[in-house]
Amino acid sequence: MNPGKAVFGVHVNHLESYKRQFLMLKRYAKNTGVMKISSVVAVFLISLQSFYFHTIGASLLTVFGSVLLLATGLSRIFFSPRMILFLVAVFFFFTYHSFVSIYSHSSYSPLFSFVVTVFTVCGAFFVFSNNPRLLTDVLGLVISIHIFFYLLQVVYWFTFGEYLDFLEPVTGDTQRYSSQKGMLLDGERVPRFTGLFNEPGSYSTYLFSLAAVRFLAVRKLDRILIFALASMVLSFSLFGIVLSFLFLVFALFVVRERRTVWFLAPLFLVAAYVIFPEVERRLSSDFSGLDGRFQVVDNIFILRNFLYGSLSYGEASFAANDTGVFLFLLSYGGIGELLVFLIVVVSVLYSRGWIAACVLIMILSTKIKINYPMLWFVMACIVIAGSRTQLYYNNASFKNVKAGPSLS
Repeated sequence: MNPGKAVFGVHVNHLESYKRQFLMLKRYAKNTGVMKISSVVAVFLISLQSFYFHTIGASLLTVFGSVLLLATGLSRIFFSPRMILFLVAVFFFFTYHSFVSIYSHSSYSPLFSFVVTVFTVCGAFFVFSNNPRLLTDVLGLVISIHIFFYLLQVVYWFTFGEYLDFLEPVTGDTQRYSSQKGMLLDGERVPRFTGLFNEPGSYSTYLFSLAAVRFLAVRKLDRILIFALASMVLSFSLFGIVLSFLFLVFALFVVRERRTVWFLAPLFLVAAYVIFPEVERRLSSDFSGLDGRFQVVDNIFILRNFLYGSLSYGEASFAANDTGVFLFLLSYGGIGELLVFLIVVVSVLYSRGWIAACVLIMILSTKIKINYPMLWFVMACIVIAGSRTQLYYNNASFKNVKAGPSLS
C-alpha cells in the first residue's frame, strides 16, 4: 500500500498512528495496573503496625511494606525541591530524636525507625508524585480493605457470638476488644471491634490518617470516607468519636457540594442521639476518658521537666502515646525536640495551604507514634497532595492520563 491509499475511508498513515497510540495506551494501562497493585500491597503492609513481633522487636510487615514501596518507586525516580526539603527536615529531626533517645532513655529504636522512614518517604514520593490519581486510588483501596476486616469482625460476632481475633494467631497478642466502654445491646456488652489493629484507638488513628489524606486530595466526602468515619465512631474510640464529628464539621467548609454534608449531618445527629448515652459514658470513663487525658496533660507540665523531657517509652505509656504527637514530644524530649519537630511540620506545610494544615494538625492530635513509618508516609502524602491548587483535578499530567494521548 502506498501512503496515500485509504482503507474504508481512513488513510493508512492514520491507521498506523492509531495502532501506535493504542499500543501505548495498552502498555501504560499494564504498567499502571502493576504499580497500583504493588502500591496497595505496600501501603497496606505499612499500616499493619499492630502486627508487632516482640521476639524480634519490630513490625516486620511494616518494614516489608516500606521496602516494597521504595522498590516500586525506583522504576520512576523523582526528585523535587519539596521532597529534598522534607527529607532534610526528617533527617534533622531523627538526628535530634536519636540523640535524646540514646542519651536520656538508652533506646536505639529511633535509629532503625529512621532507616525504615527514609524508605517509606522516598517510596511515597517516587510512586505518587505527579500521579495524584494513583494516590487517591491506593488510599481508597487500603481504607476499604481495613473496613472490610472491621465489618467481618462485626458480622462474625453477631452471627456466631464470638470475637474474630486477627492478631493473636500471628503474633500471640490478643486484641483489646473486651471492655466496659462498648455499647450494651439487649443487656449484652458488644465488643469494641478493632479490625486489623490491637485496639480501637489504633484502628481509628490509622483509618483517620489515611482518610484525612484522601479527603485532602479529592476534596469531597465519598462512600469510602463515610464508612470510615462511621466505623470509627462505632469502635467507641475516644479519638474516633471526637475526630469523626470534628472532621464532618471541617468538611463542611471544604467540599464544593455542601449538599452532601448537609444530607449526612442529620444522619450523624440521629445516630449520635441513639448511641449518646454510651458515648457520654465513654467520654467520661475512668482514666481513658476526657478527664483522665486532661490529668495526663497536667502531669506533663507539673510532674515532668518539660524543658528537657524525662518520660521514656517504657513508663506511663498512656501519657507518652495517647495525648498526641506534640505533647508526647514535649514529655519525651522537652521543648527542644518539639521545636525541632516543628521544623518538619513547616517543611510539610510549606505552600500547602490552610486545608493541609488542618488535616495535619488533626492527625498529629491522635495517638499515632512518632516512630511509626505510617506517620511519615502520611506527612509525605500531605506534601504531595496538599497544594493550594487541587492536584487531583488541576494536575496537568493527570489530565493527560485521564484523557489519553491525542488521536489526531
